[in-house]
Amino acid sequence: MKITLLAAILVALWSTDLWAQACCSATSAGEAGVVGRCHKAMLQAGMTFDHGVASFNAQGDRETFEETQSEDIIFTVSGGIRPVESVRVGLLVPYHLQHRSAQALGSTQWALGDVAFSTGWLALEDPMLGLSHDPTPFLEFVLMGSIATGNATKTSEDPFGADITSTGSHSLGAGVRVIKFVVPSHALRLNADWLYKFSHDVELGRESFAVKPGSELRGVLGWAYEGSIFWSAGLFVRGSMHSEITTAGKIIDGSGMRRLTFGAHWRQSLAFPFWDINFSAGTDMFLGENLPRTGVSGGISVQRNFL
Repeated sequence: MKITLLAAILVALWSTDLWAQACCSATSAGEAGVVGRCHKAMLQAGMTFDHGVASFNAQGDRETFEETQSEDIIFTVSGGIRPVESVRVGLLVPYHLQHRSAQALGSTQWALGDVAFSTGWLALEDPMLGLSHDPTPFLEFVLMGSIATGNATKTSEDPFGADITSTGSHSLGAGVRVIKFVVPSHALRLNADWLYKFSHDVELGRESFAVKPGSELRGVLGWAYEGSIFWSAGLFVRGSMHSEITTAGKIIDGSGMRRLTFGAHWRQSLAFPFWDINFSAGTDMFLGENLPRTGVSGGISVQRNFL
């Protein structure tokens, strides 16, 4: 009798917590600084390793690095809160440890990157009963941006550019997040963002001229599976298109960029529901246009959730 009662209680708790955790995992979707739907706040410390292996020219031709090395380790601290139930705000601060080398010469530098921020308003909520029961998705409208706190080319003092951690441009953009649980354990998500990058001045010798990076369109299509209250996993494909750059009032032909990234992520609960560890991996070295560096990456982060 005691065993039967205990089993019934565990099943009830399992079902409730699974749906709550599924909601949080899918809506945050592995994005640092984003508070899950059922959380009040979060803090996260993470590390990403990025290994460059090739570049793409303006025609989309790939050239493998032969005698060049390009490695980045990015340490991030991020956090977010929900001041009201349907609104979240987040902040991310990155620090870069970068190595650049050519043949027998090289350099390793450590510098702050660009601080990023975001805020989102949840307009619709998915009841997570499955597509056949209710077609309503999670729908969130997002504002995001970055502050050029990192080292740009104009402030670089390293001959290899290992201390360059920023384009030198502030950015501001808007986007939308759509997530739908097809069944209670499987969710699809679609992110679409438009990001405008403000102009900045560059000095070349005694001359100074304005550089206008233009704008960027970004999209993510992903799938998430909630295996239990203790773990979830997913796959994603992310694409971006960057407009051509304008310098000194002239458009630089062939300066537009395109990138396509494939990746996966895994969340494991360390102490449910307060502590999670997240793993991610990705590659963008197969398709691209006008990219000075592409490669493979992997990341790990530890997250503290506040209910």
